[in-house]
Amino acid sequence: MKKNLLFFTEASQEIGFGHLSRCLALSHKLKKYFNISFYSKNNISKNIPKLFKTVKFKEAQNKINFDCIIIDVKNLNKSNIQLINKLNIQKKINISDKENKKLNALLTIIPYENNFRKNTKNQ
Repeated sequence: MKKNLLFFTEASQEIGFGHLSRCLALSHKLKKYFNISFYSKNNISKNIPKLFKTVKFKEAQNKINFDCIIIDVKNLNKSNIQLINKLNIQKKINISDKENKKLNALLTIIPYENNFRKNTKNQ
């Protein structure tokens, strides 16, 4: 049985469509393992292929039990973190230019980081 995965992303004329494009590319790779839904504060439903669904916040909070959330937004501000925490999804993956401790994500993916540093403490 497939698990439920929620993408929390954004797209608009002002911020662009890069975050949504990245999430769509990931969703096509993950669709055989997960039932995939998208949530955004912006209206992105016209940009989501029909094989995926968009959800409103109340639906994401109350009706669907999501196993994991992938967050890819331009500004992971206090408001977005509060919204994400209200969803009560334990497994969080953040795609961002820096780690955010308040989000308490299992994994932070920094997509433009080219410098890999060896952790000398925990090799």
